[in-house]
Amino acid sequence: MVRLFPTGKTPSEAGFTLMELLMVLFIVGLLASVSVPIVSSSLTRAREAALLETLAITRRSIDAYYSDKGSYPETLAVLVGEKYLRSIPVDPITKSESWHLEYTQDSTGIIDLHSNSTEQGSKNTSYSEW
Repeated sequence: MVRLFPTGKTPSEAGFTLMELLMVLFIVGLLASVSVPIVSSSLTRAREAALLETLAITRRSIDAYYSDKGSYPETLAVLVGEKYLRSIPVDPITKSESWHLEYTQDSTGIIDLHSNSTEQGSKNTSYSEW
């Protein structure tokens, strides 16, 4: 006795038609094309948030060093050596430990730092201006 599906087909004849498969592929492609830009922009926003946080923490460390020692640190490695930072921060935009450093007028210490990236951020300014 052969068992029939509700469609009247045997198990060997049951399956999806080409049209059904194409519709599923079309829907999956449509969903993927909508989600890719959303994911891409959220990754950019996350990197920008990480950059702002890294800059804030490092600038606070420079200020704390100045408050404690009365002078600015010569390098970022000094901040690490004196335990104001755990490690030299990585720029989330360029993914390197290289920063654009601003020095005092007599070039004896770091007073500020910026990203080395030349890319434009979401604020329509270069990351190096943040």
